[in-house]
Amino acid sequence: MKRCLTSLMLGLLILSTIFVNAQAPVKIPYQAVLRTPGGEILANQPTLIKASVIMGQPTDDPVFSETHSVVSNPFGIISLTLGNGVPVLGSIDEINWKSGVAFLKIEIDYQNTGNYLLLGVSQILSVPYALQSGNSLNQLTGQQGQIISHDGSDWQAYDKVWVNPGVVTVDGAPTKNPEDAIFQIKNQAGETLFNVTHQGVEINLPDDGTSNGSIQVSGLSTGNNYLFMNPDSARVQFNTDGPRSEKGGFAVGGLSSGKVLSTPYFLLMPEGTLLNFDKAAAIKSEKGGFAVGGLSNQKNKHTRFHN
Repeated sequence: MKRCLTSLMLGLLILSTIFVNAQAPVKIPYQAVLRTPGGEILANQPTLIKASVIMGQPTDDPVFSETHSVVSNPFGIISLTLGNGVPVLGSIDEINWKSGVAFLKIEIDYQNTGNYLLLGVSQILSVPYALQSGNSLNQLTGQQGQIISHDGSDWQAYDKVWVNPGVVTVDGAPTKNPEDAIFQIKNQAGETLFNVTHQGVEINLPDDGTSNGSIQVSGLSTGNNYLFMNPDSARVQFNTDGPRSEKGGFAVGGLSSGKVLSTPYFLLMPEGTLLNFDKAAAIKSEKGGFAVGGLSNQKNKHTRFHN
């Protein structure tokens, strides 16, 4: 019995966009329901579908077309994946999704005559973001581990941040100012909390009186705070329960040319506290010392102990 098909209830379902690698084609799953003009579901119906993508206006020529030979299931549903059909025109992974409005054109040849019946052209209301950005990202040159960032007009492979297995590296840009930042962490007010420069590290704690910022170094298993600092105090805690060789301590010292601690200027141990001063420097009027002081509102020392 010959059946005349003049309408089709279509539904477009974009489930995902898959990029296997930079050269892999875009894949878009698609589903539709075949029905007769009276609304009867066409179950187990062999059908040849021609799917095309049009950019710009619905009446413009397609930029991509392919055919799919499918059979509807007992519920009249056909399923196919755009990008996996028999090519007719262009390639789906070369479509410039940013060039304008995208439309999907569906044609059907259910009698296998070679003549397609136009079923309609529908706007693709939501193009996956990966499709929009993927055209330019796939063409970027870069090296393994580089970060892709947007410079305001285009995507670029940034060579100052590297993400490689086991390590993240941030390289400082060449500069004549040693105070230029290499890495920063700011709060929501734009204030710098953590700042790594070419000459050191700066940590700023909120001290506005409404909140007490702090720095903590704690043990993973015990939860003990080995180092705790806030605007009001600083505390150092270390192990005092083990044998002498296993007891903890705290030291501040100078580095030798071999980058090892050669002179402990300040040493804190369970047995006692040690302060060392450079006597040779004292002869040259460069006296060493140790000071503990409170800060006024102007951040100047007004009370101190000095030796």
